[in-house]
Amino acid sequence: MTQAIKPGMLYQVRSVCECPKCGGAGMVRHPGWERYRMEKEIRSQIDDEYFFREEMGYDRIPPEEVNCDRCLGSGQLEEFVPFDDAMTAWRQQRRIRLRNLLNGIATVLAEMEFSDQEIGCLLSALQAISRND
Repeated sequence: MTQAIKPGMLYQVRSVCECPKCGGAGMVRHPGWERYRMEKEIRSQIDDEYFFREEMGYDRIPPEEVNCDRCLGSGQLEEFVPFDDAMTAWRQQRRIRLRNLLNGIATVLAEMEFSDQEIGCLLSALQAISRND
């Protein structure tokens, strides 16, 4: 896939993320089946073959799941983003993971009956180490 590089964006990186539509599975429920399930709630005595042929216009019953049209069944979305944007996003994710880790450590230390002062000292030391990383 060729993408024009804009001025000031000399370096780009490939970004891959989970498809939000299918949740990374690559498959989604066929829209006809969604409609069938809604109709089935209203009319409990509904024949699936009749419904798909007569009411939906299909010549046969479609599969319940089909390839996701957003990621084309891969479960992932790919794009090229400026290197600086990718690094900013990575740093934000890293900060969030570190904050969650520190909160988890503080919880464990509190459960082990460490004092607030001891917990504060340990967390400060861990934060200082992470800044140098």
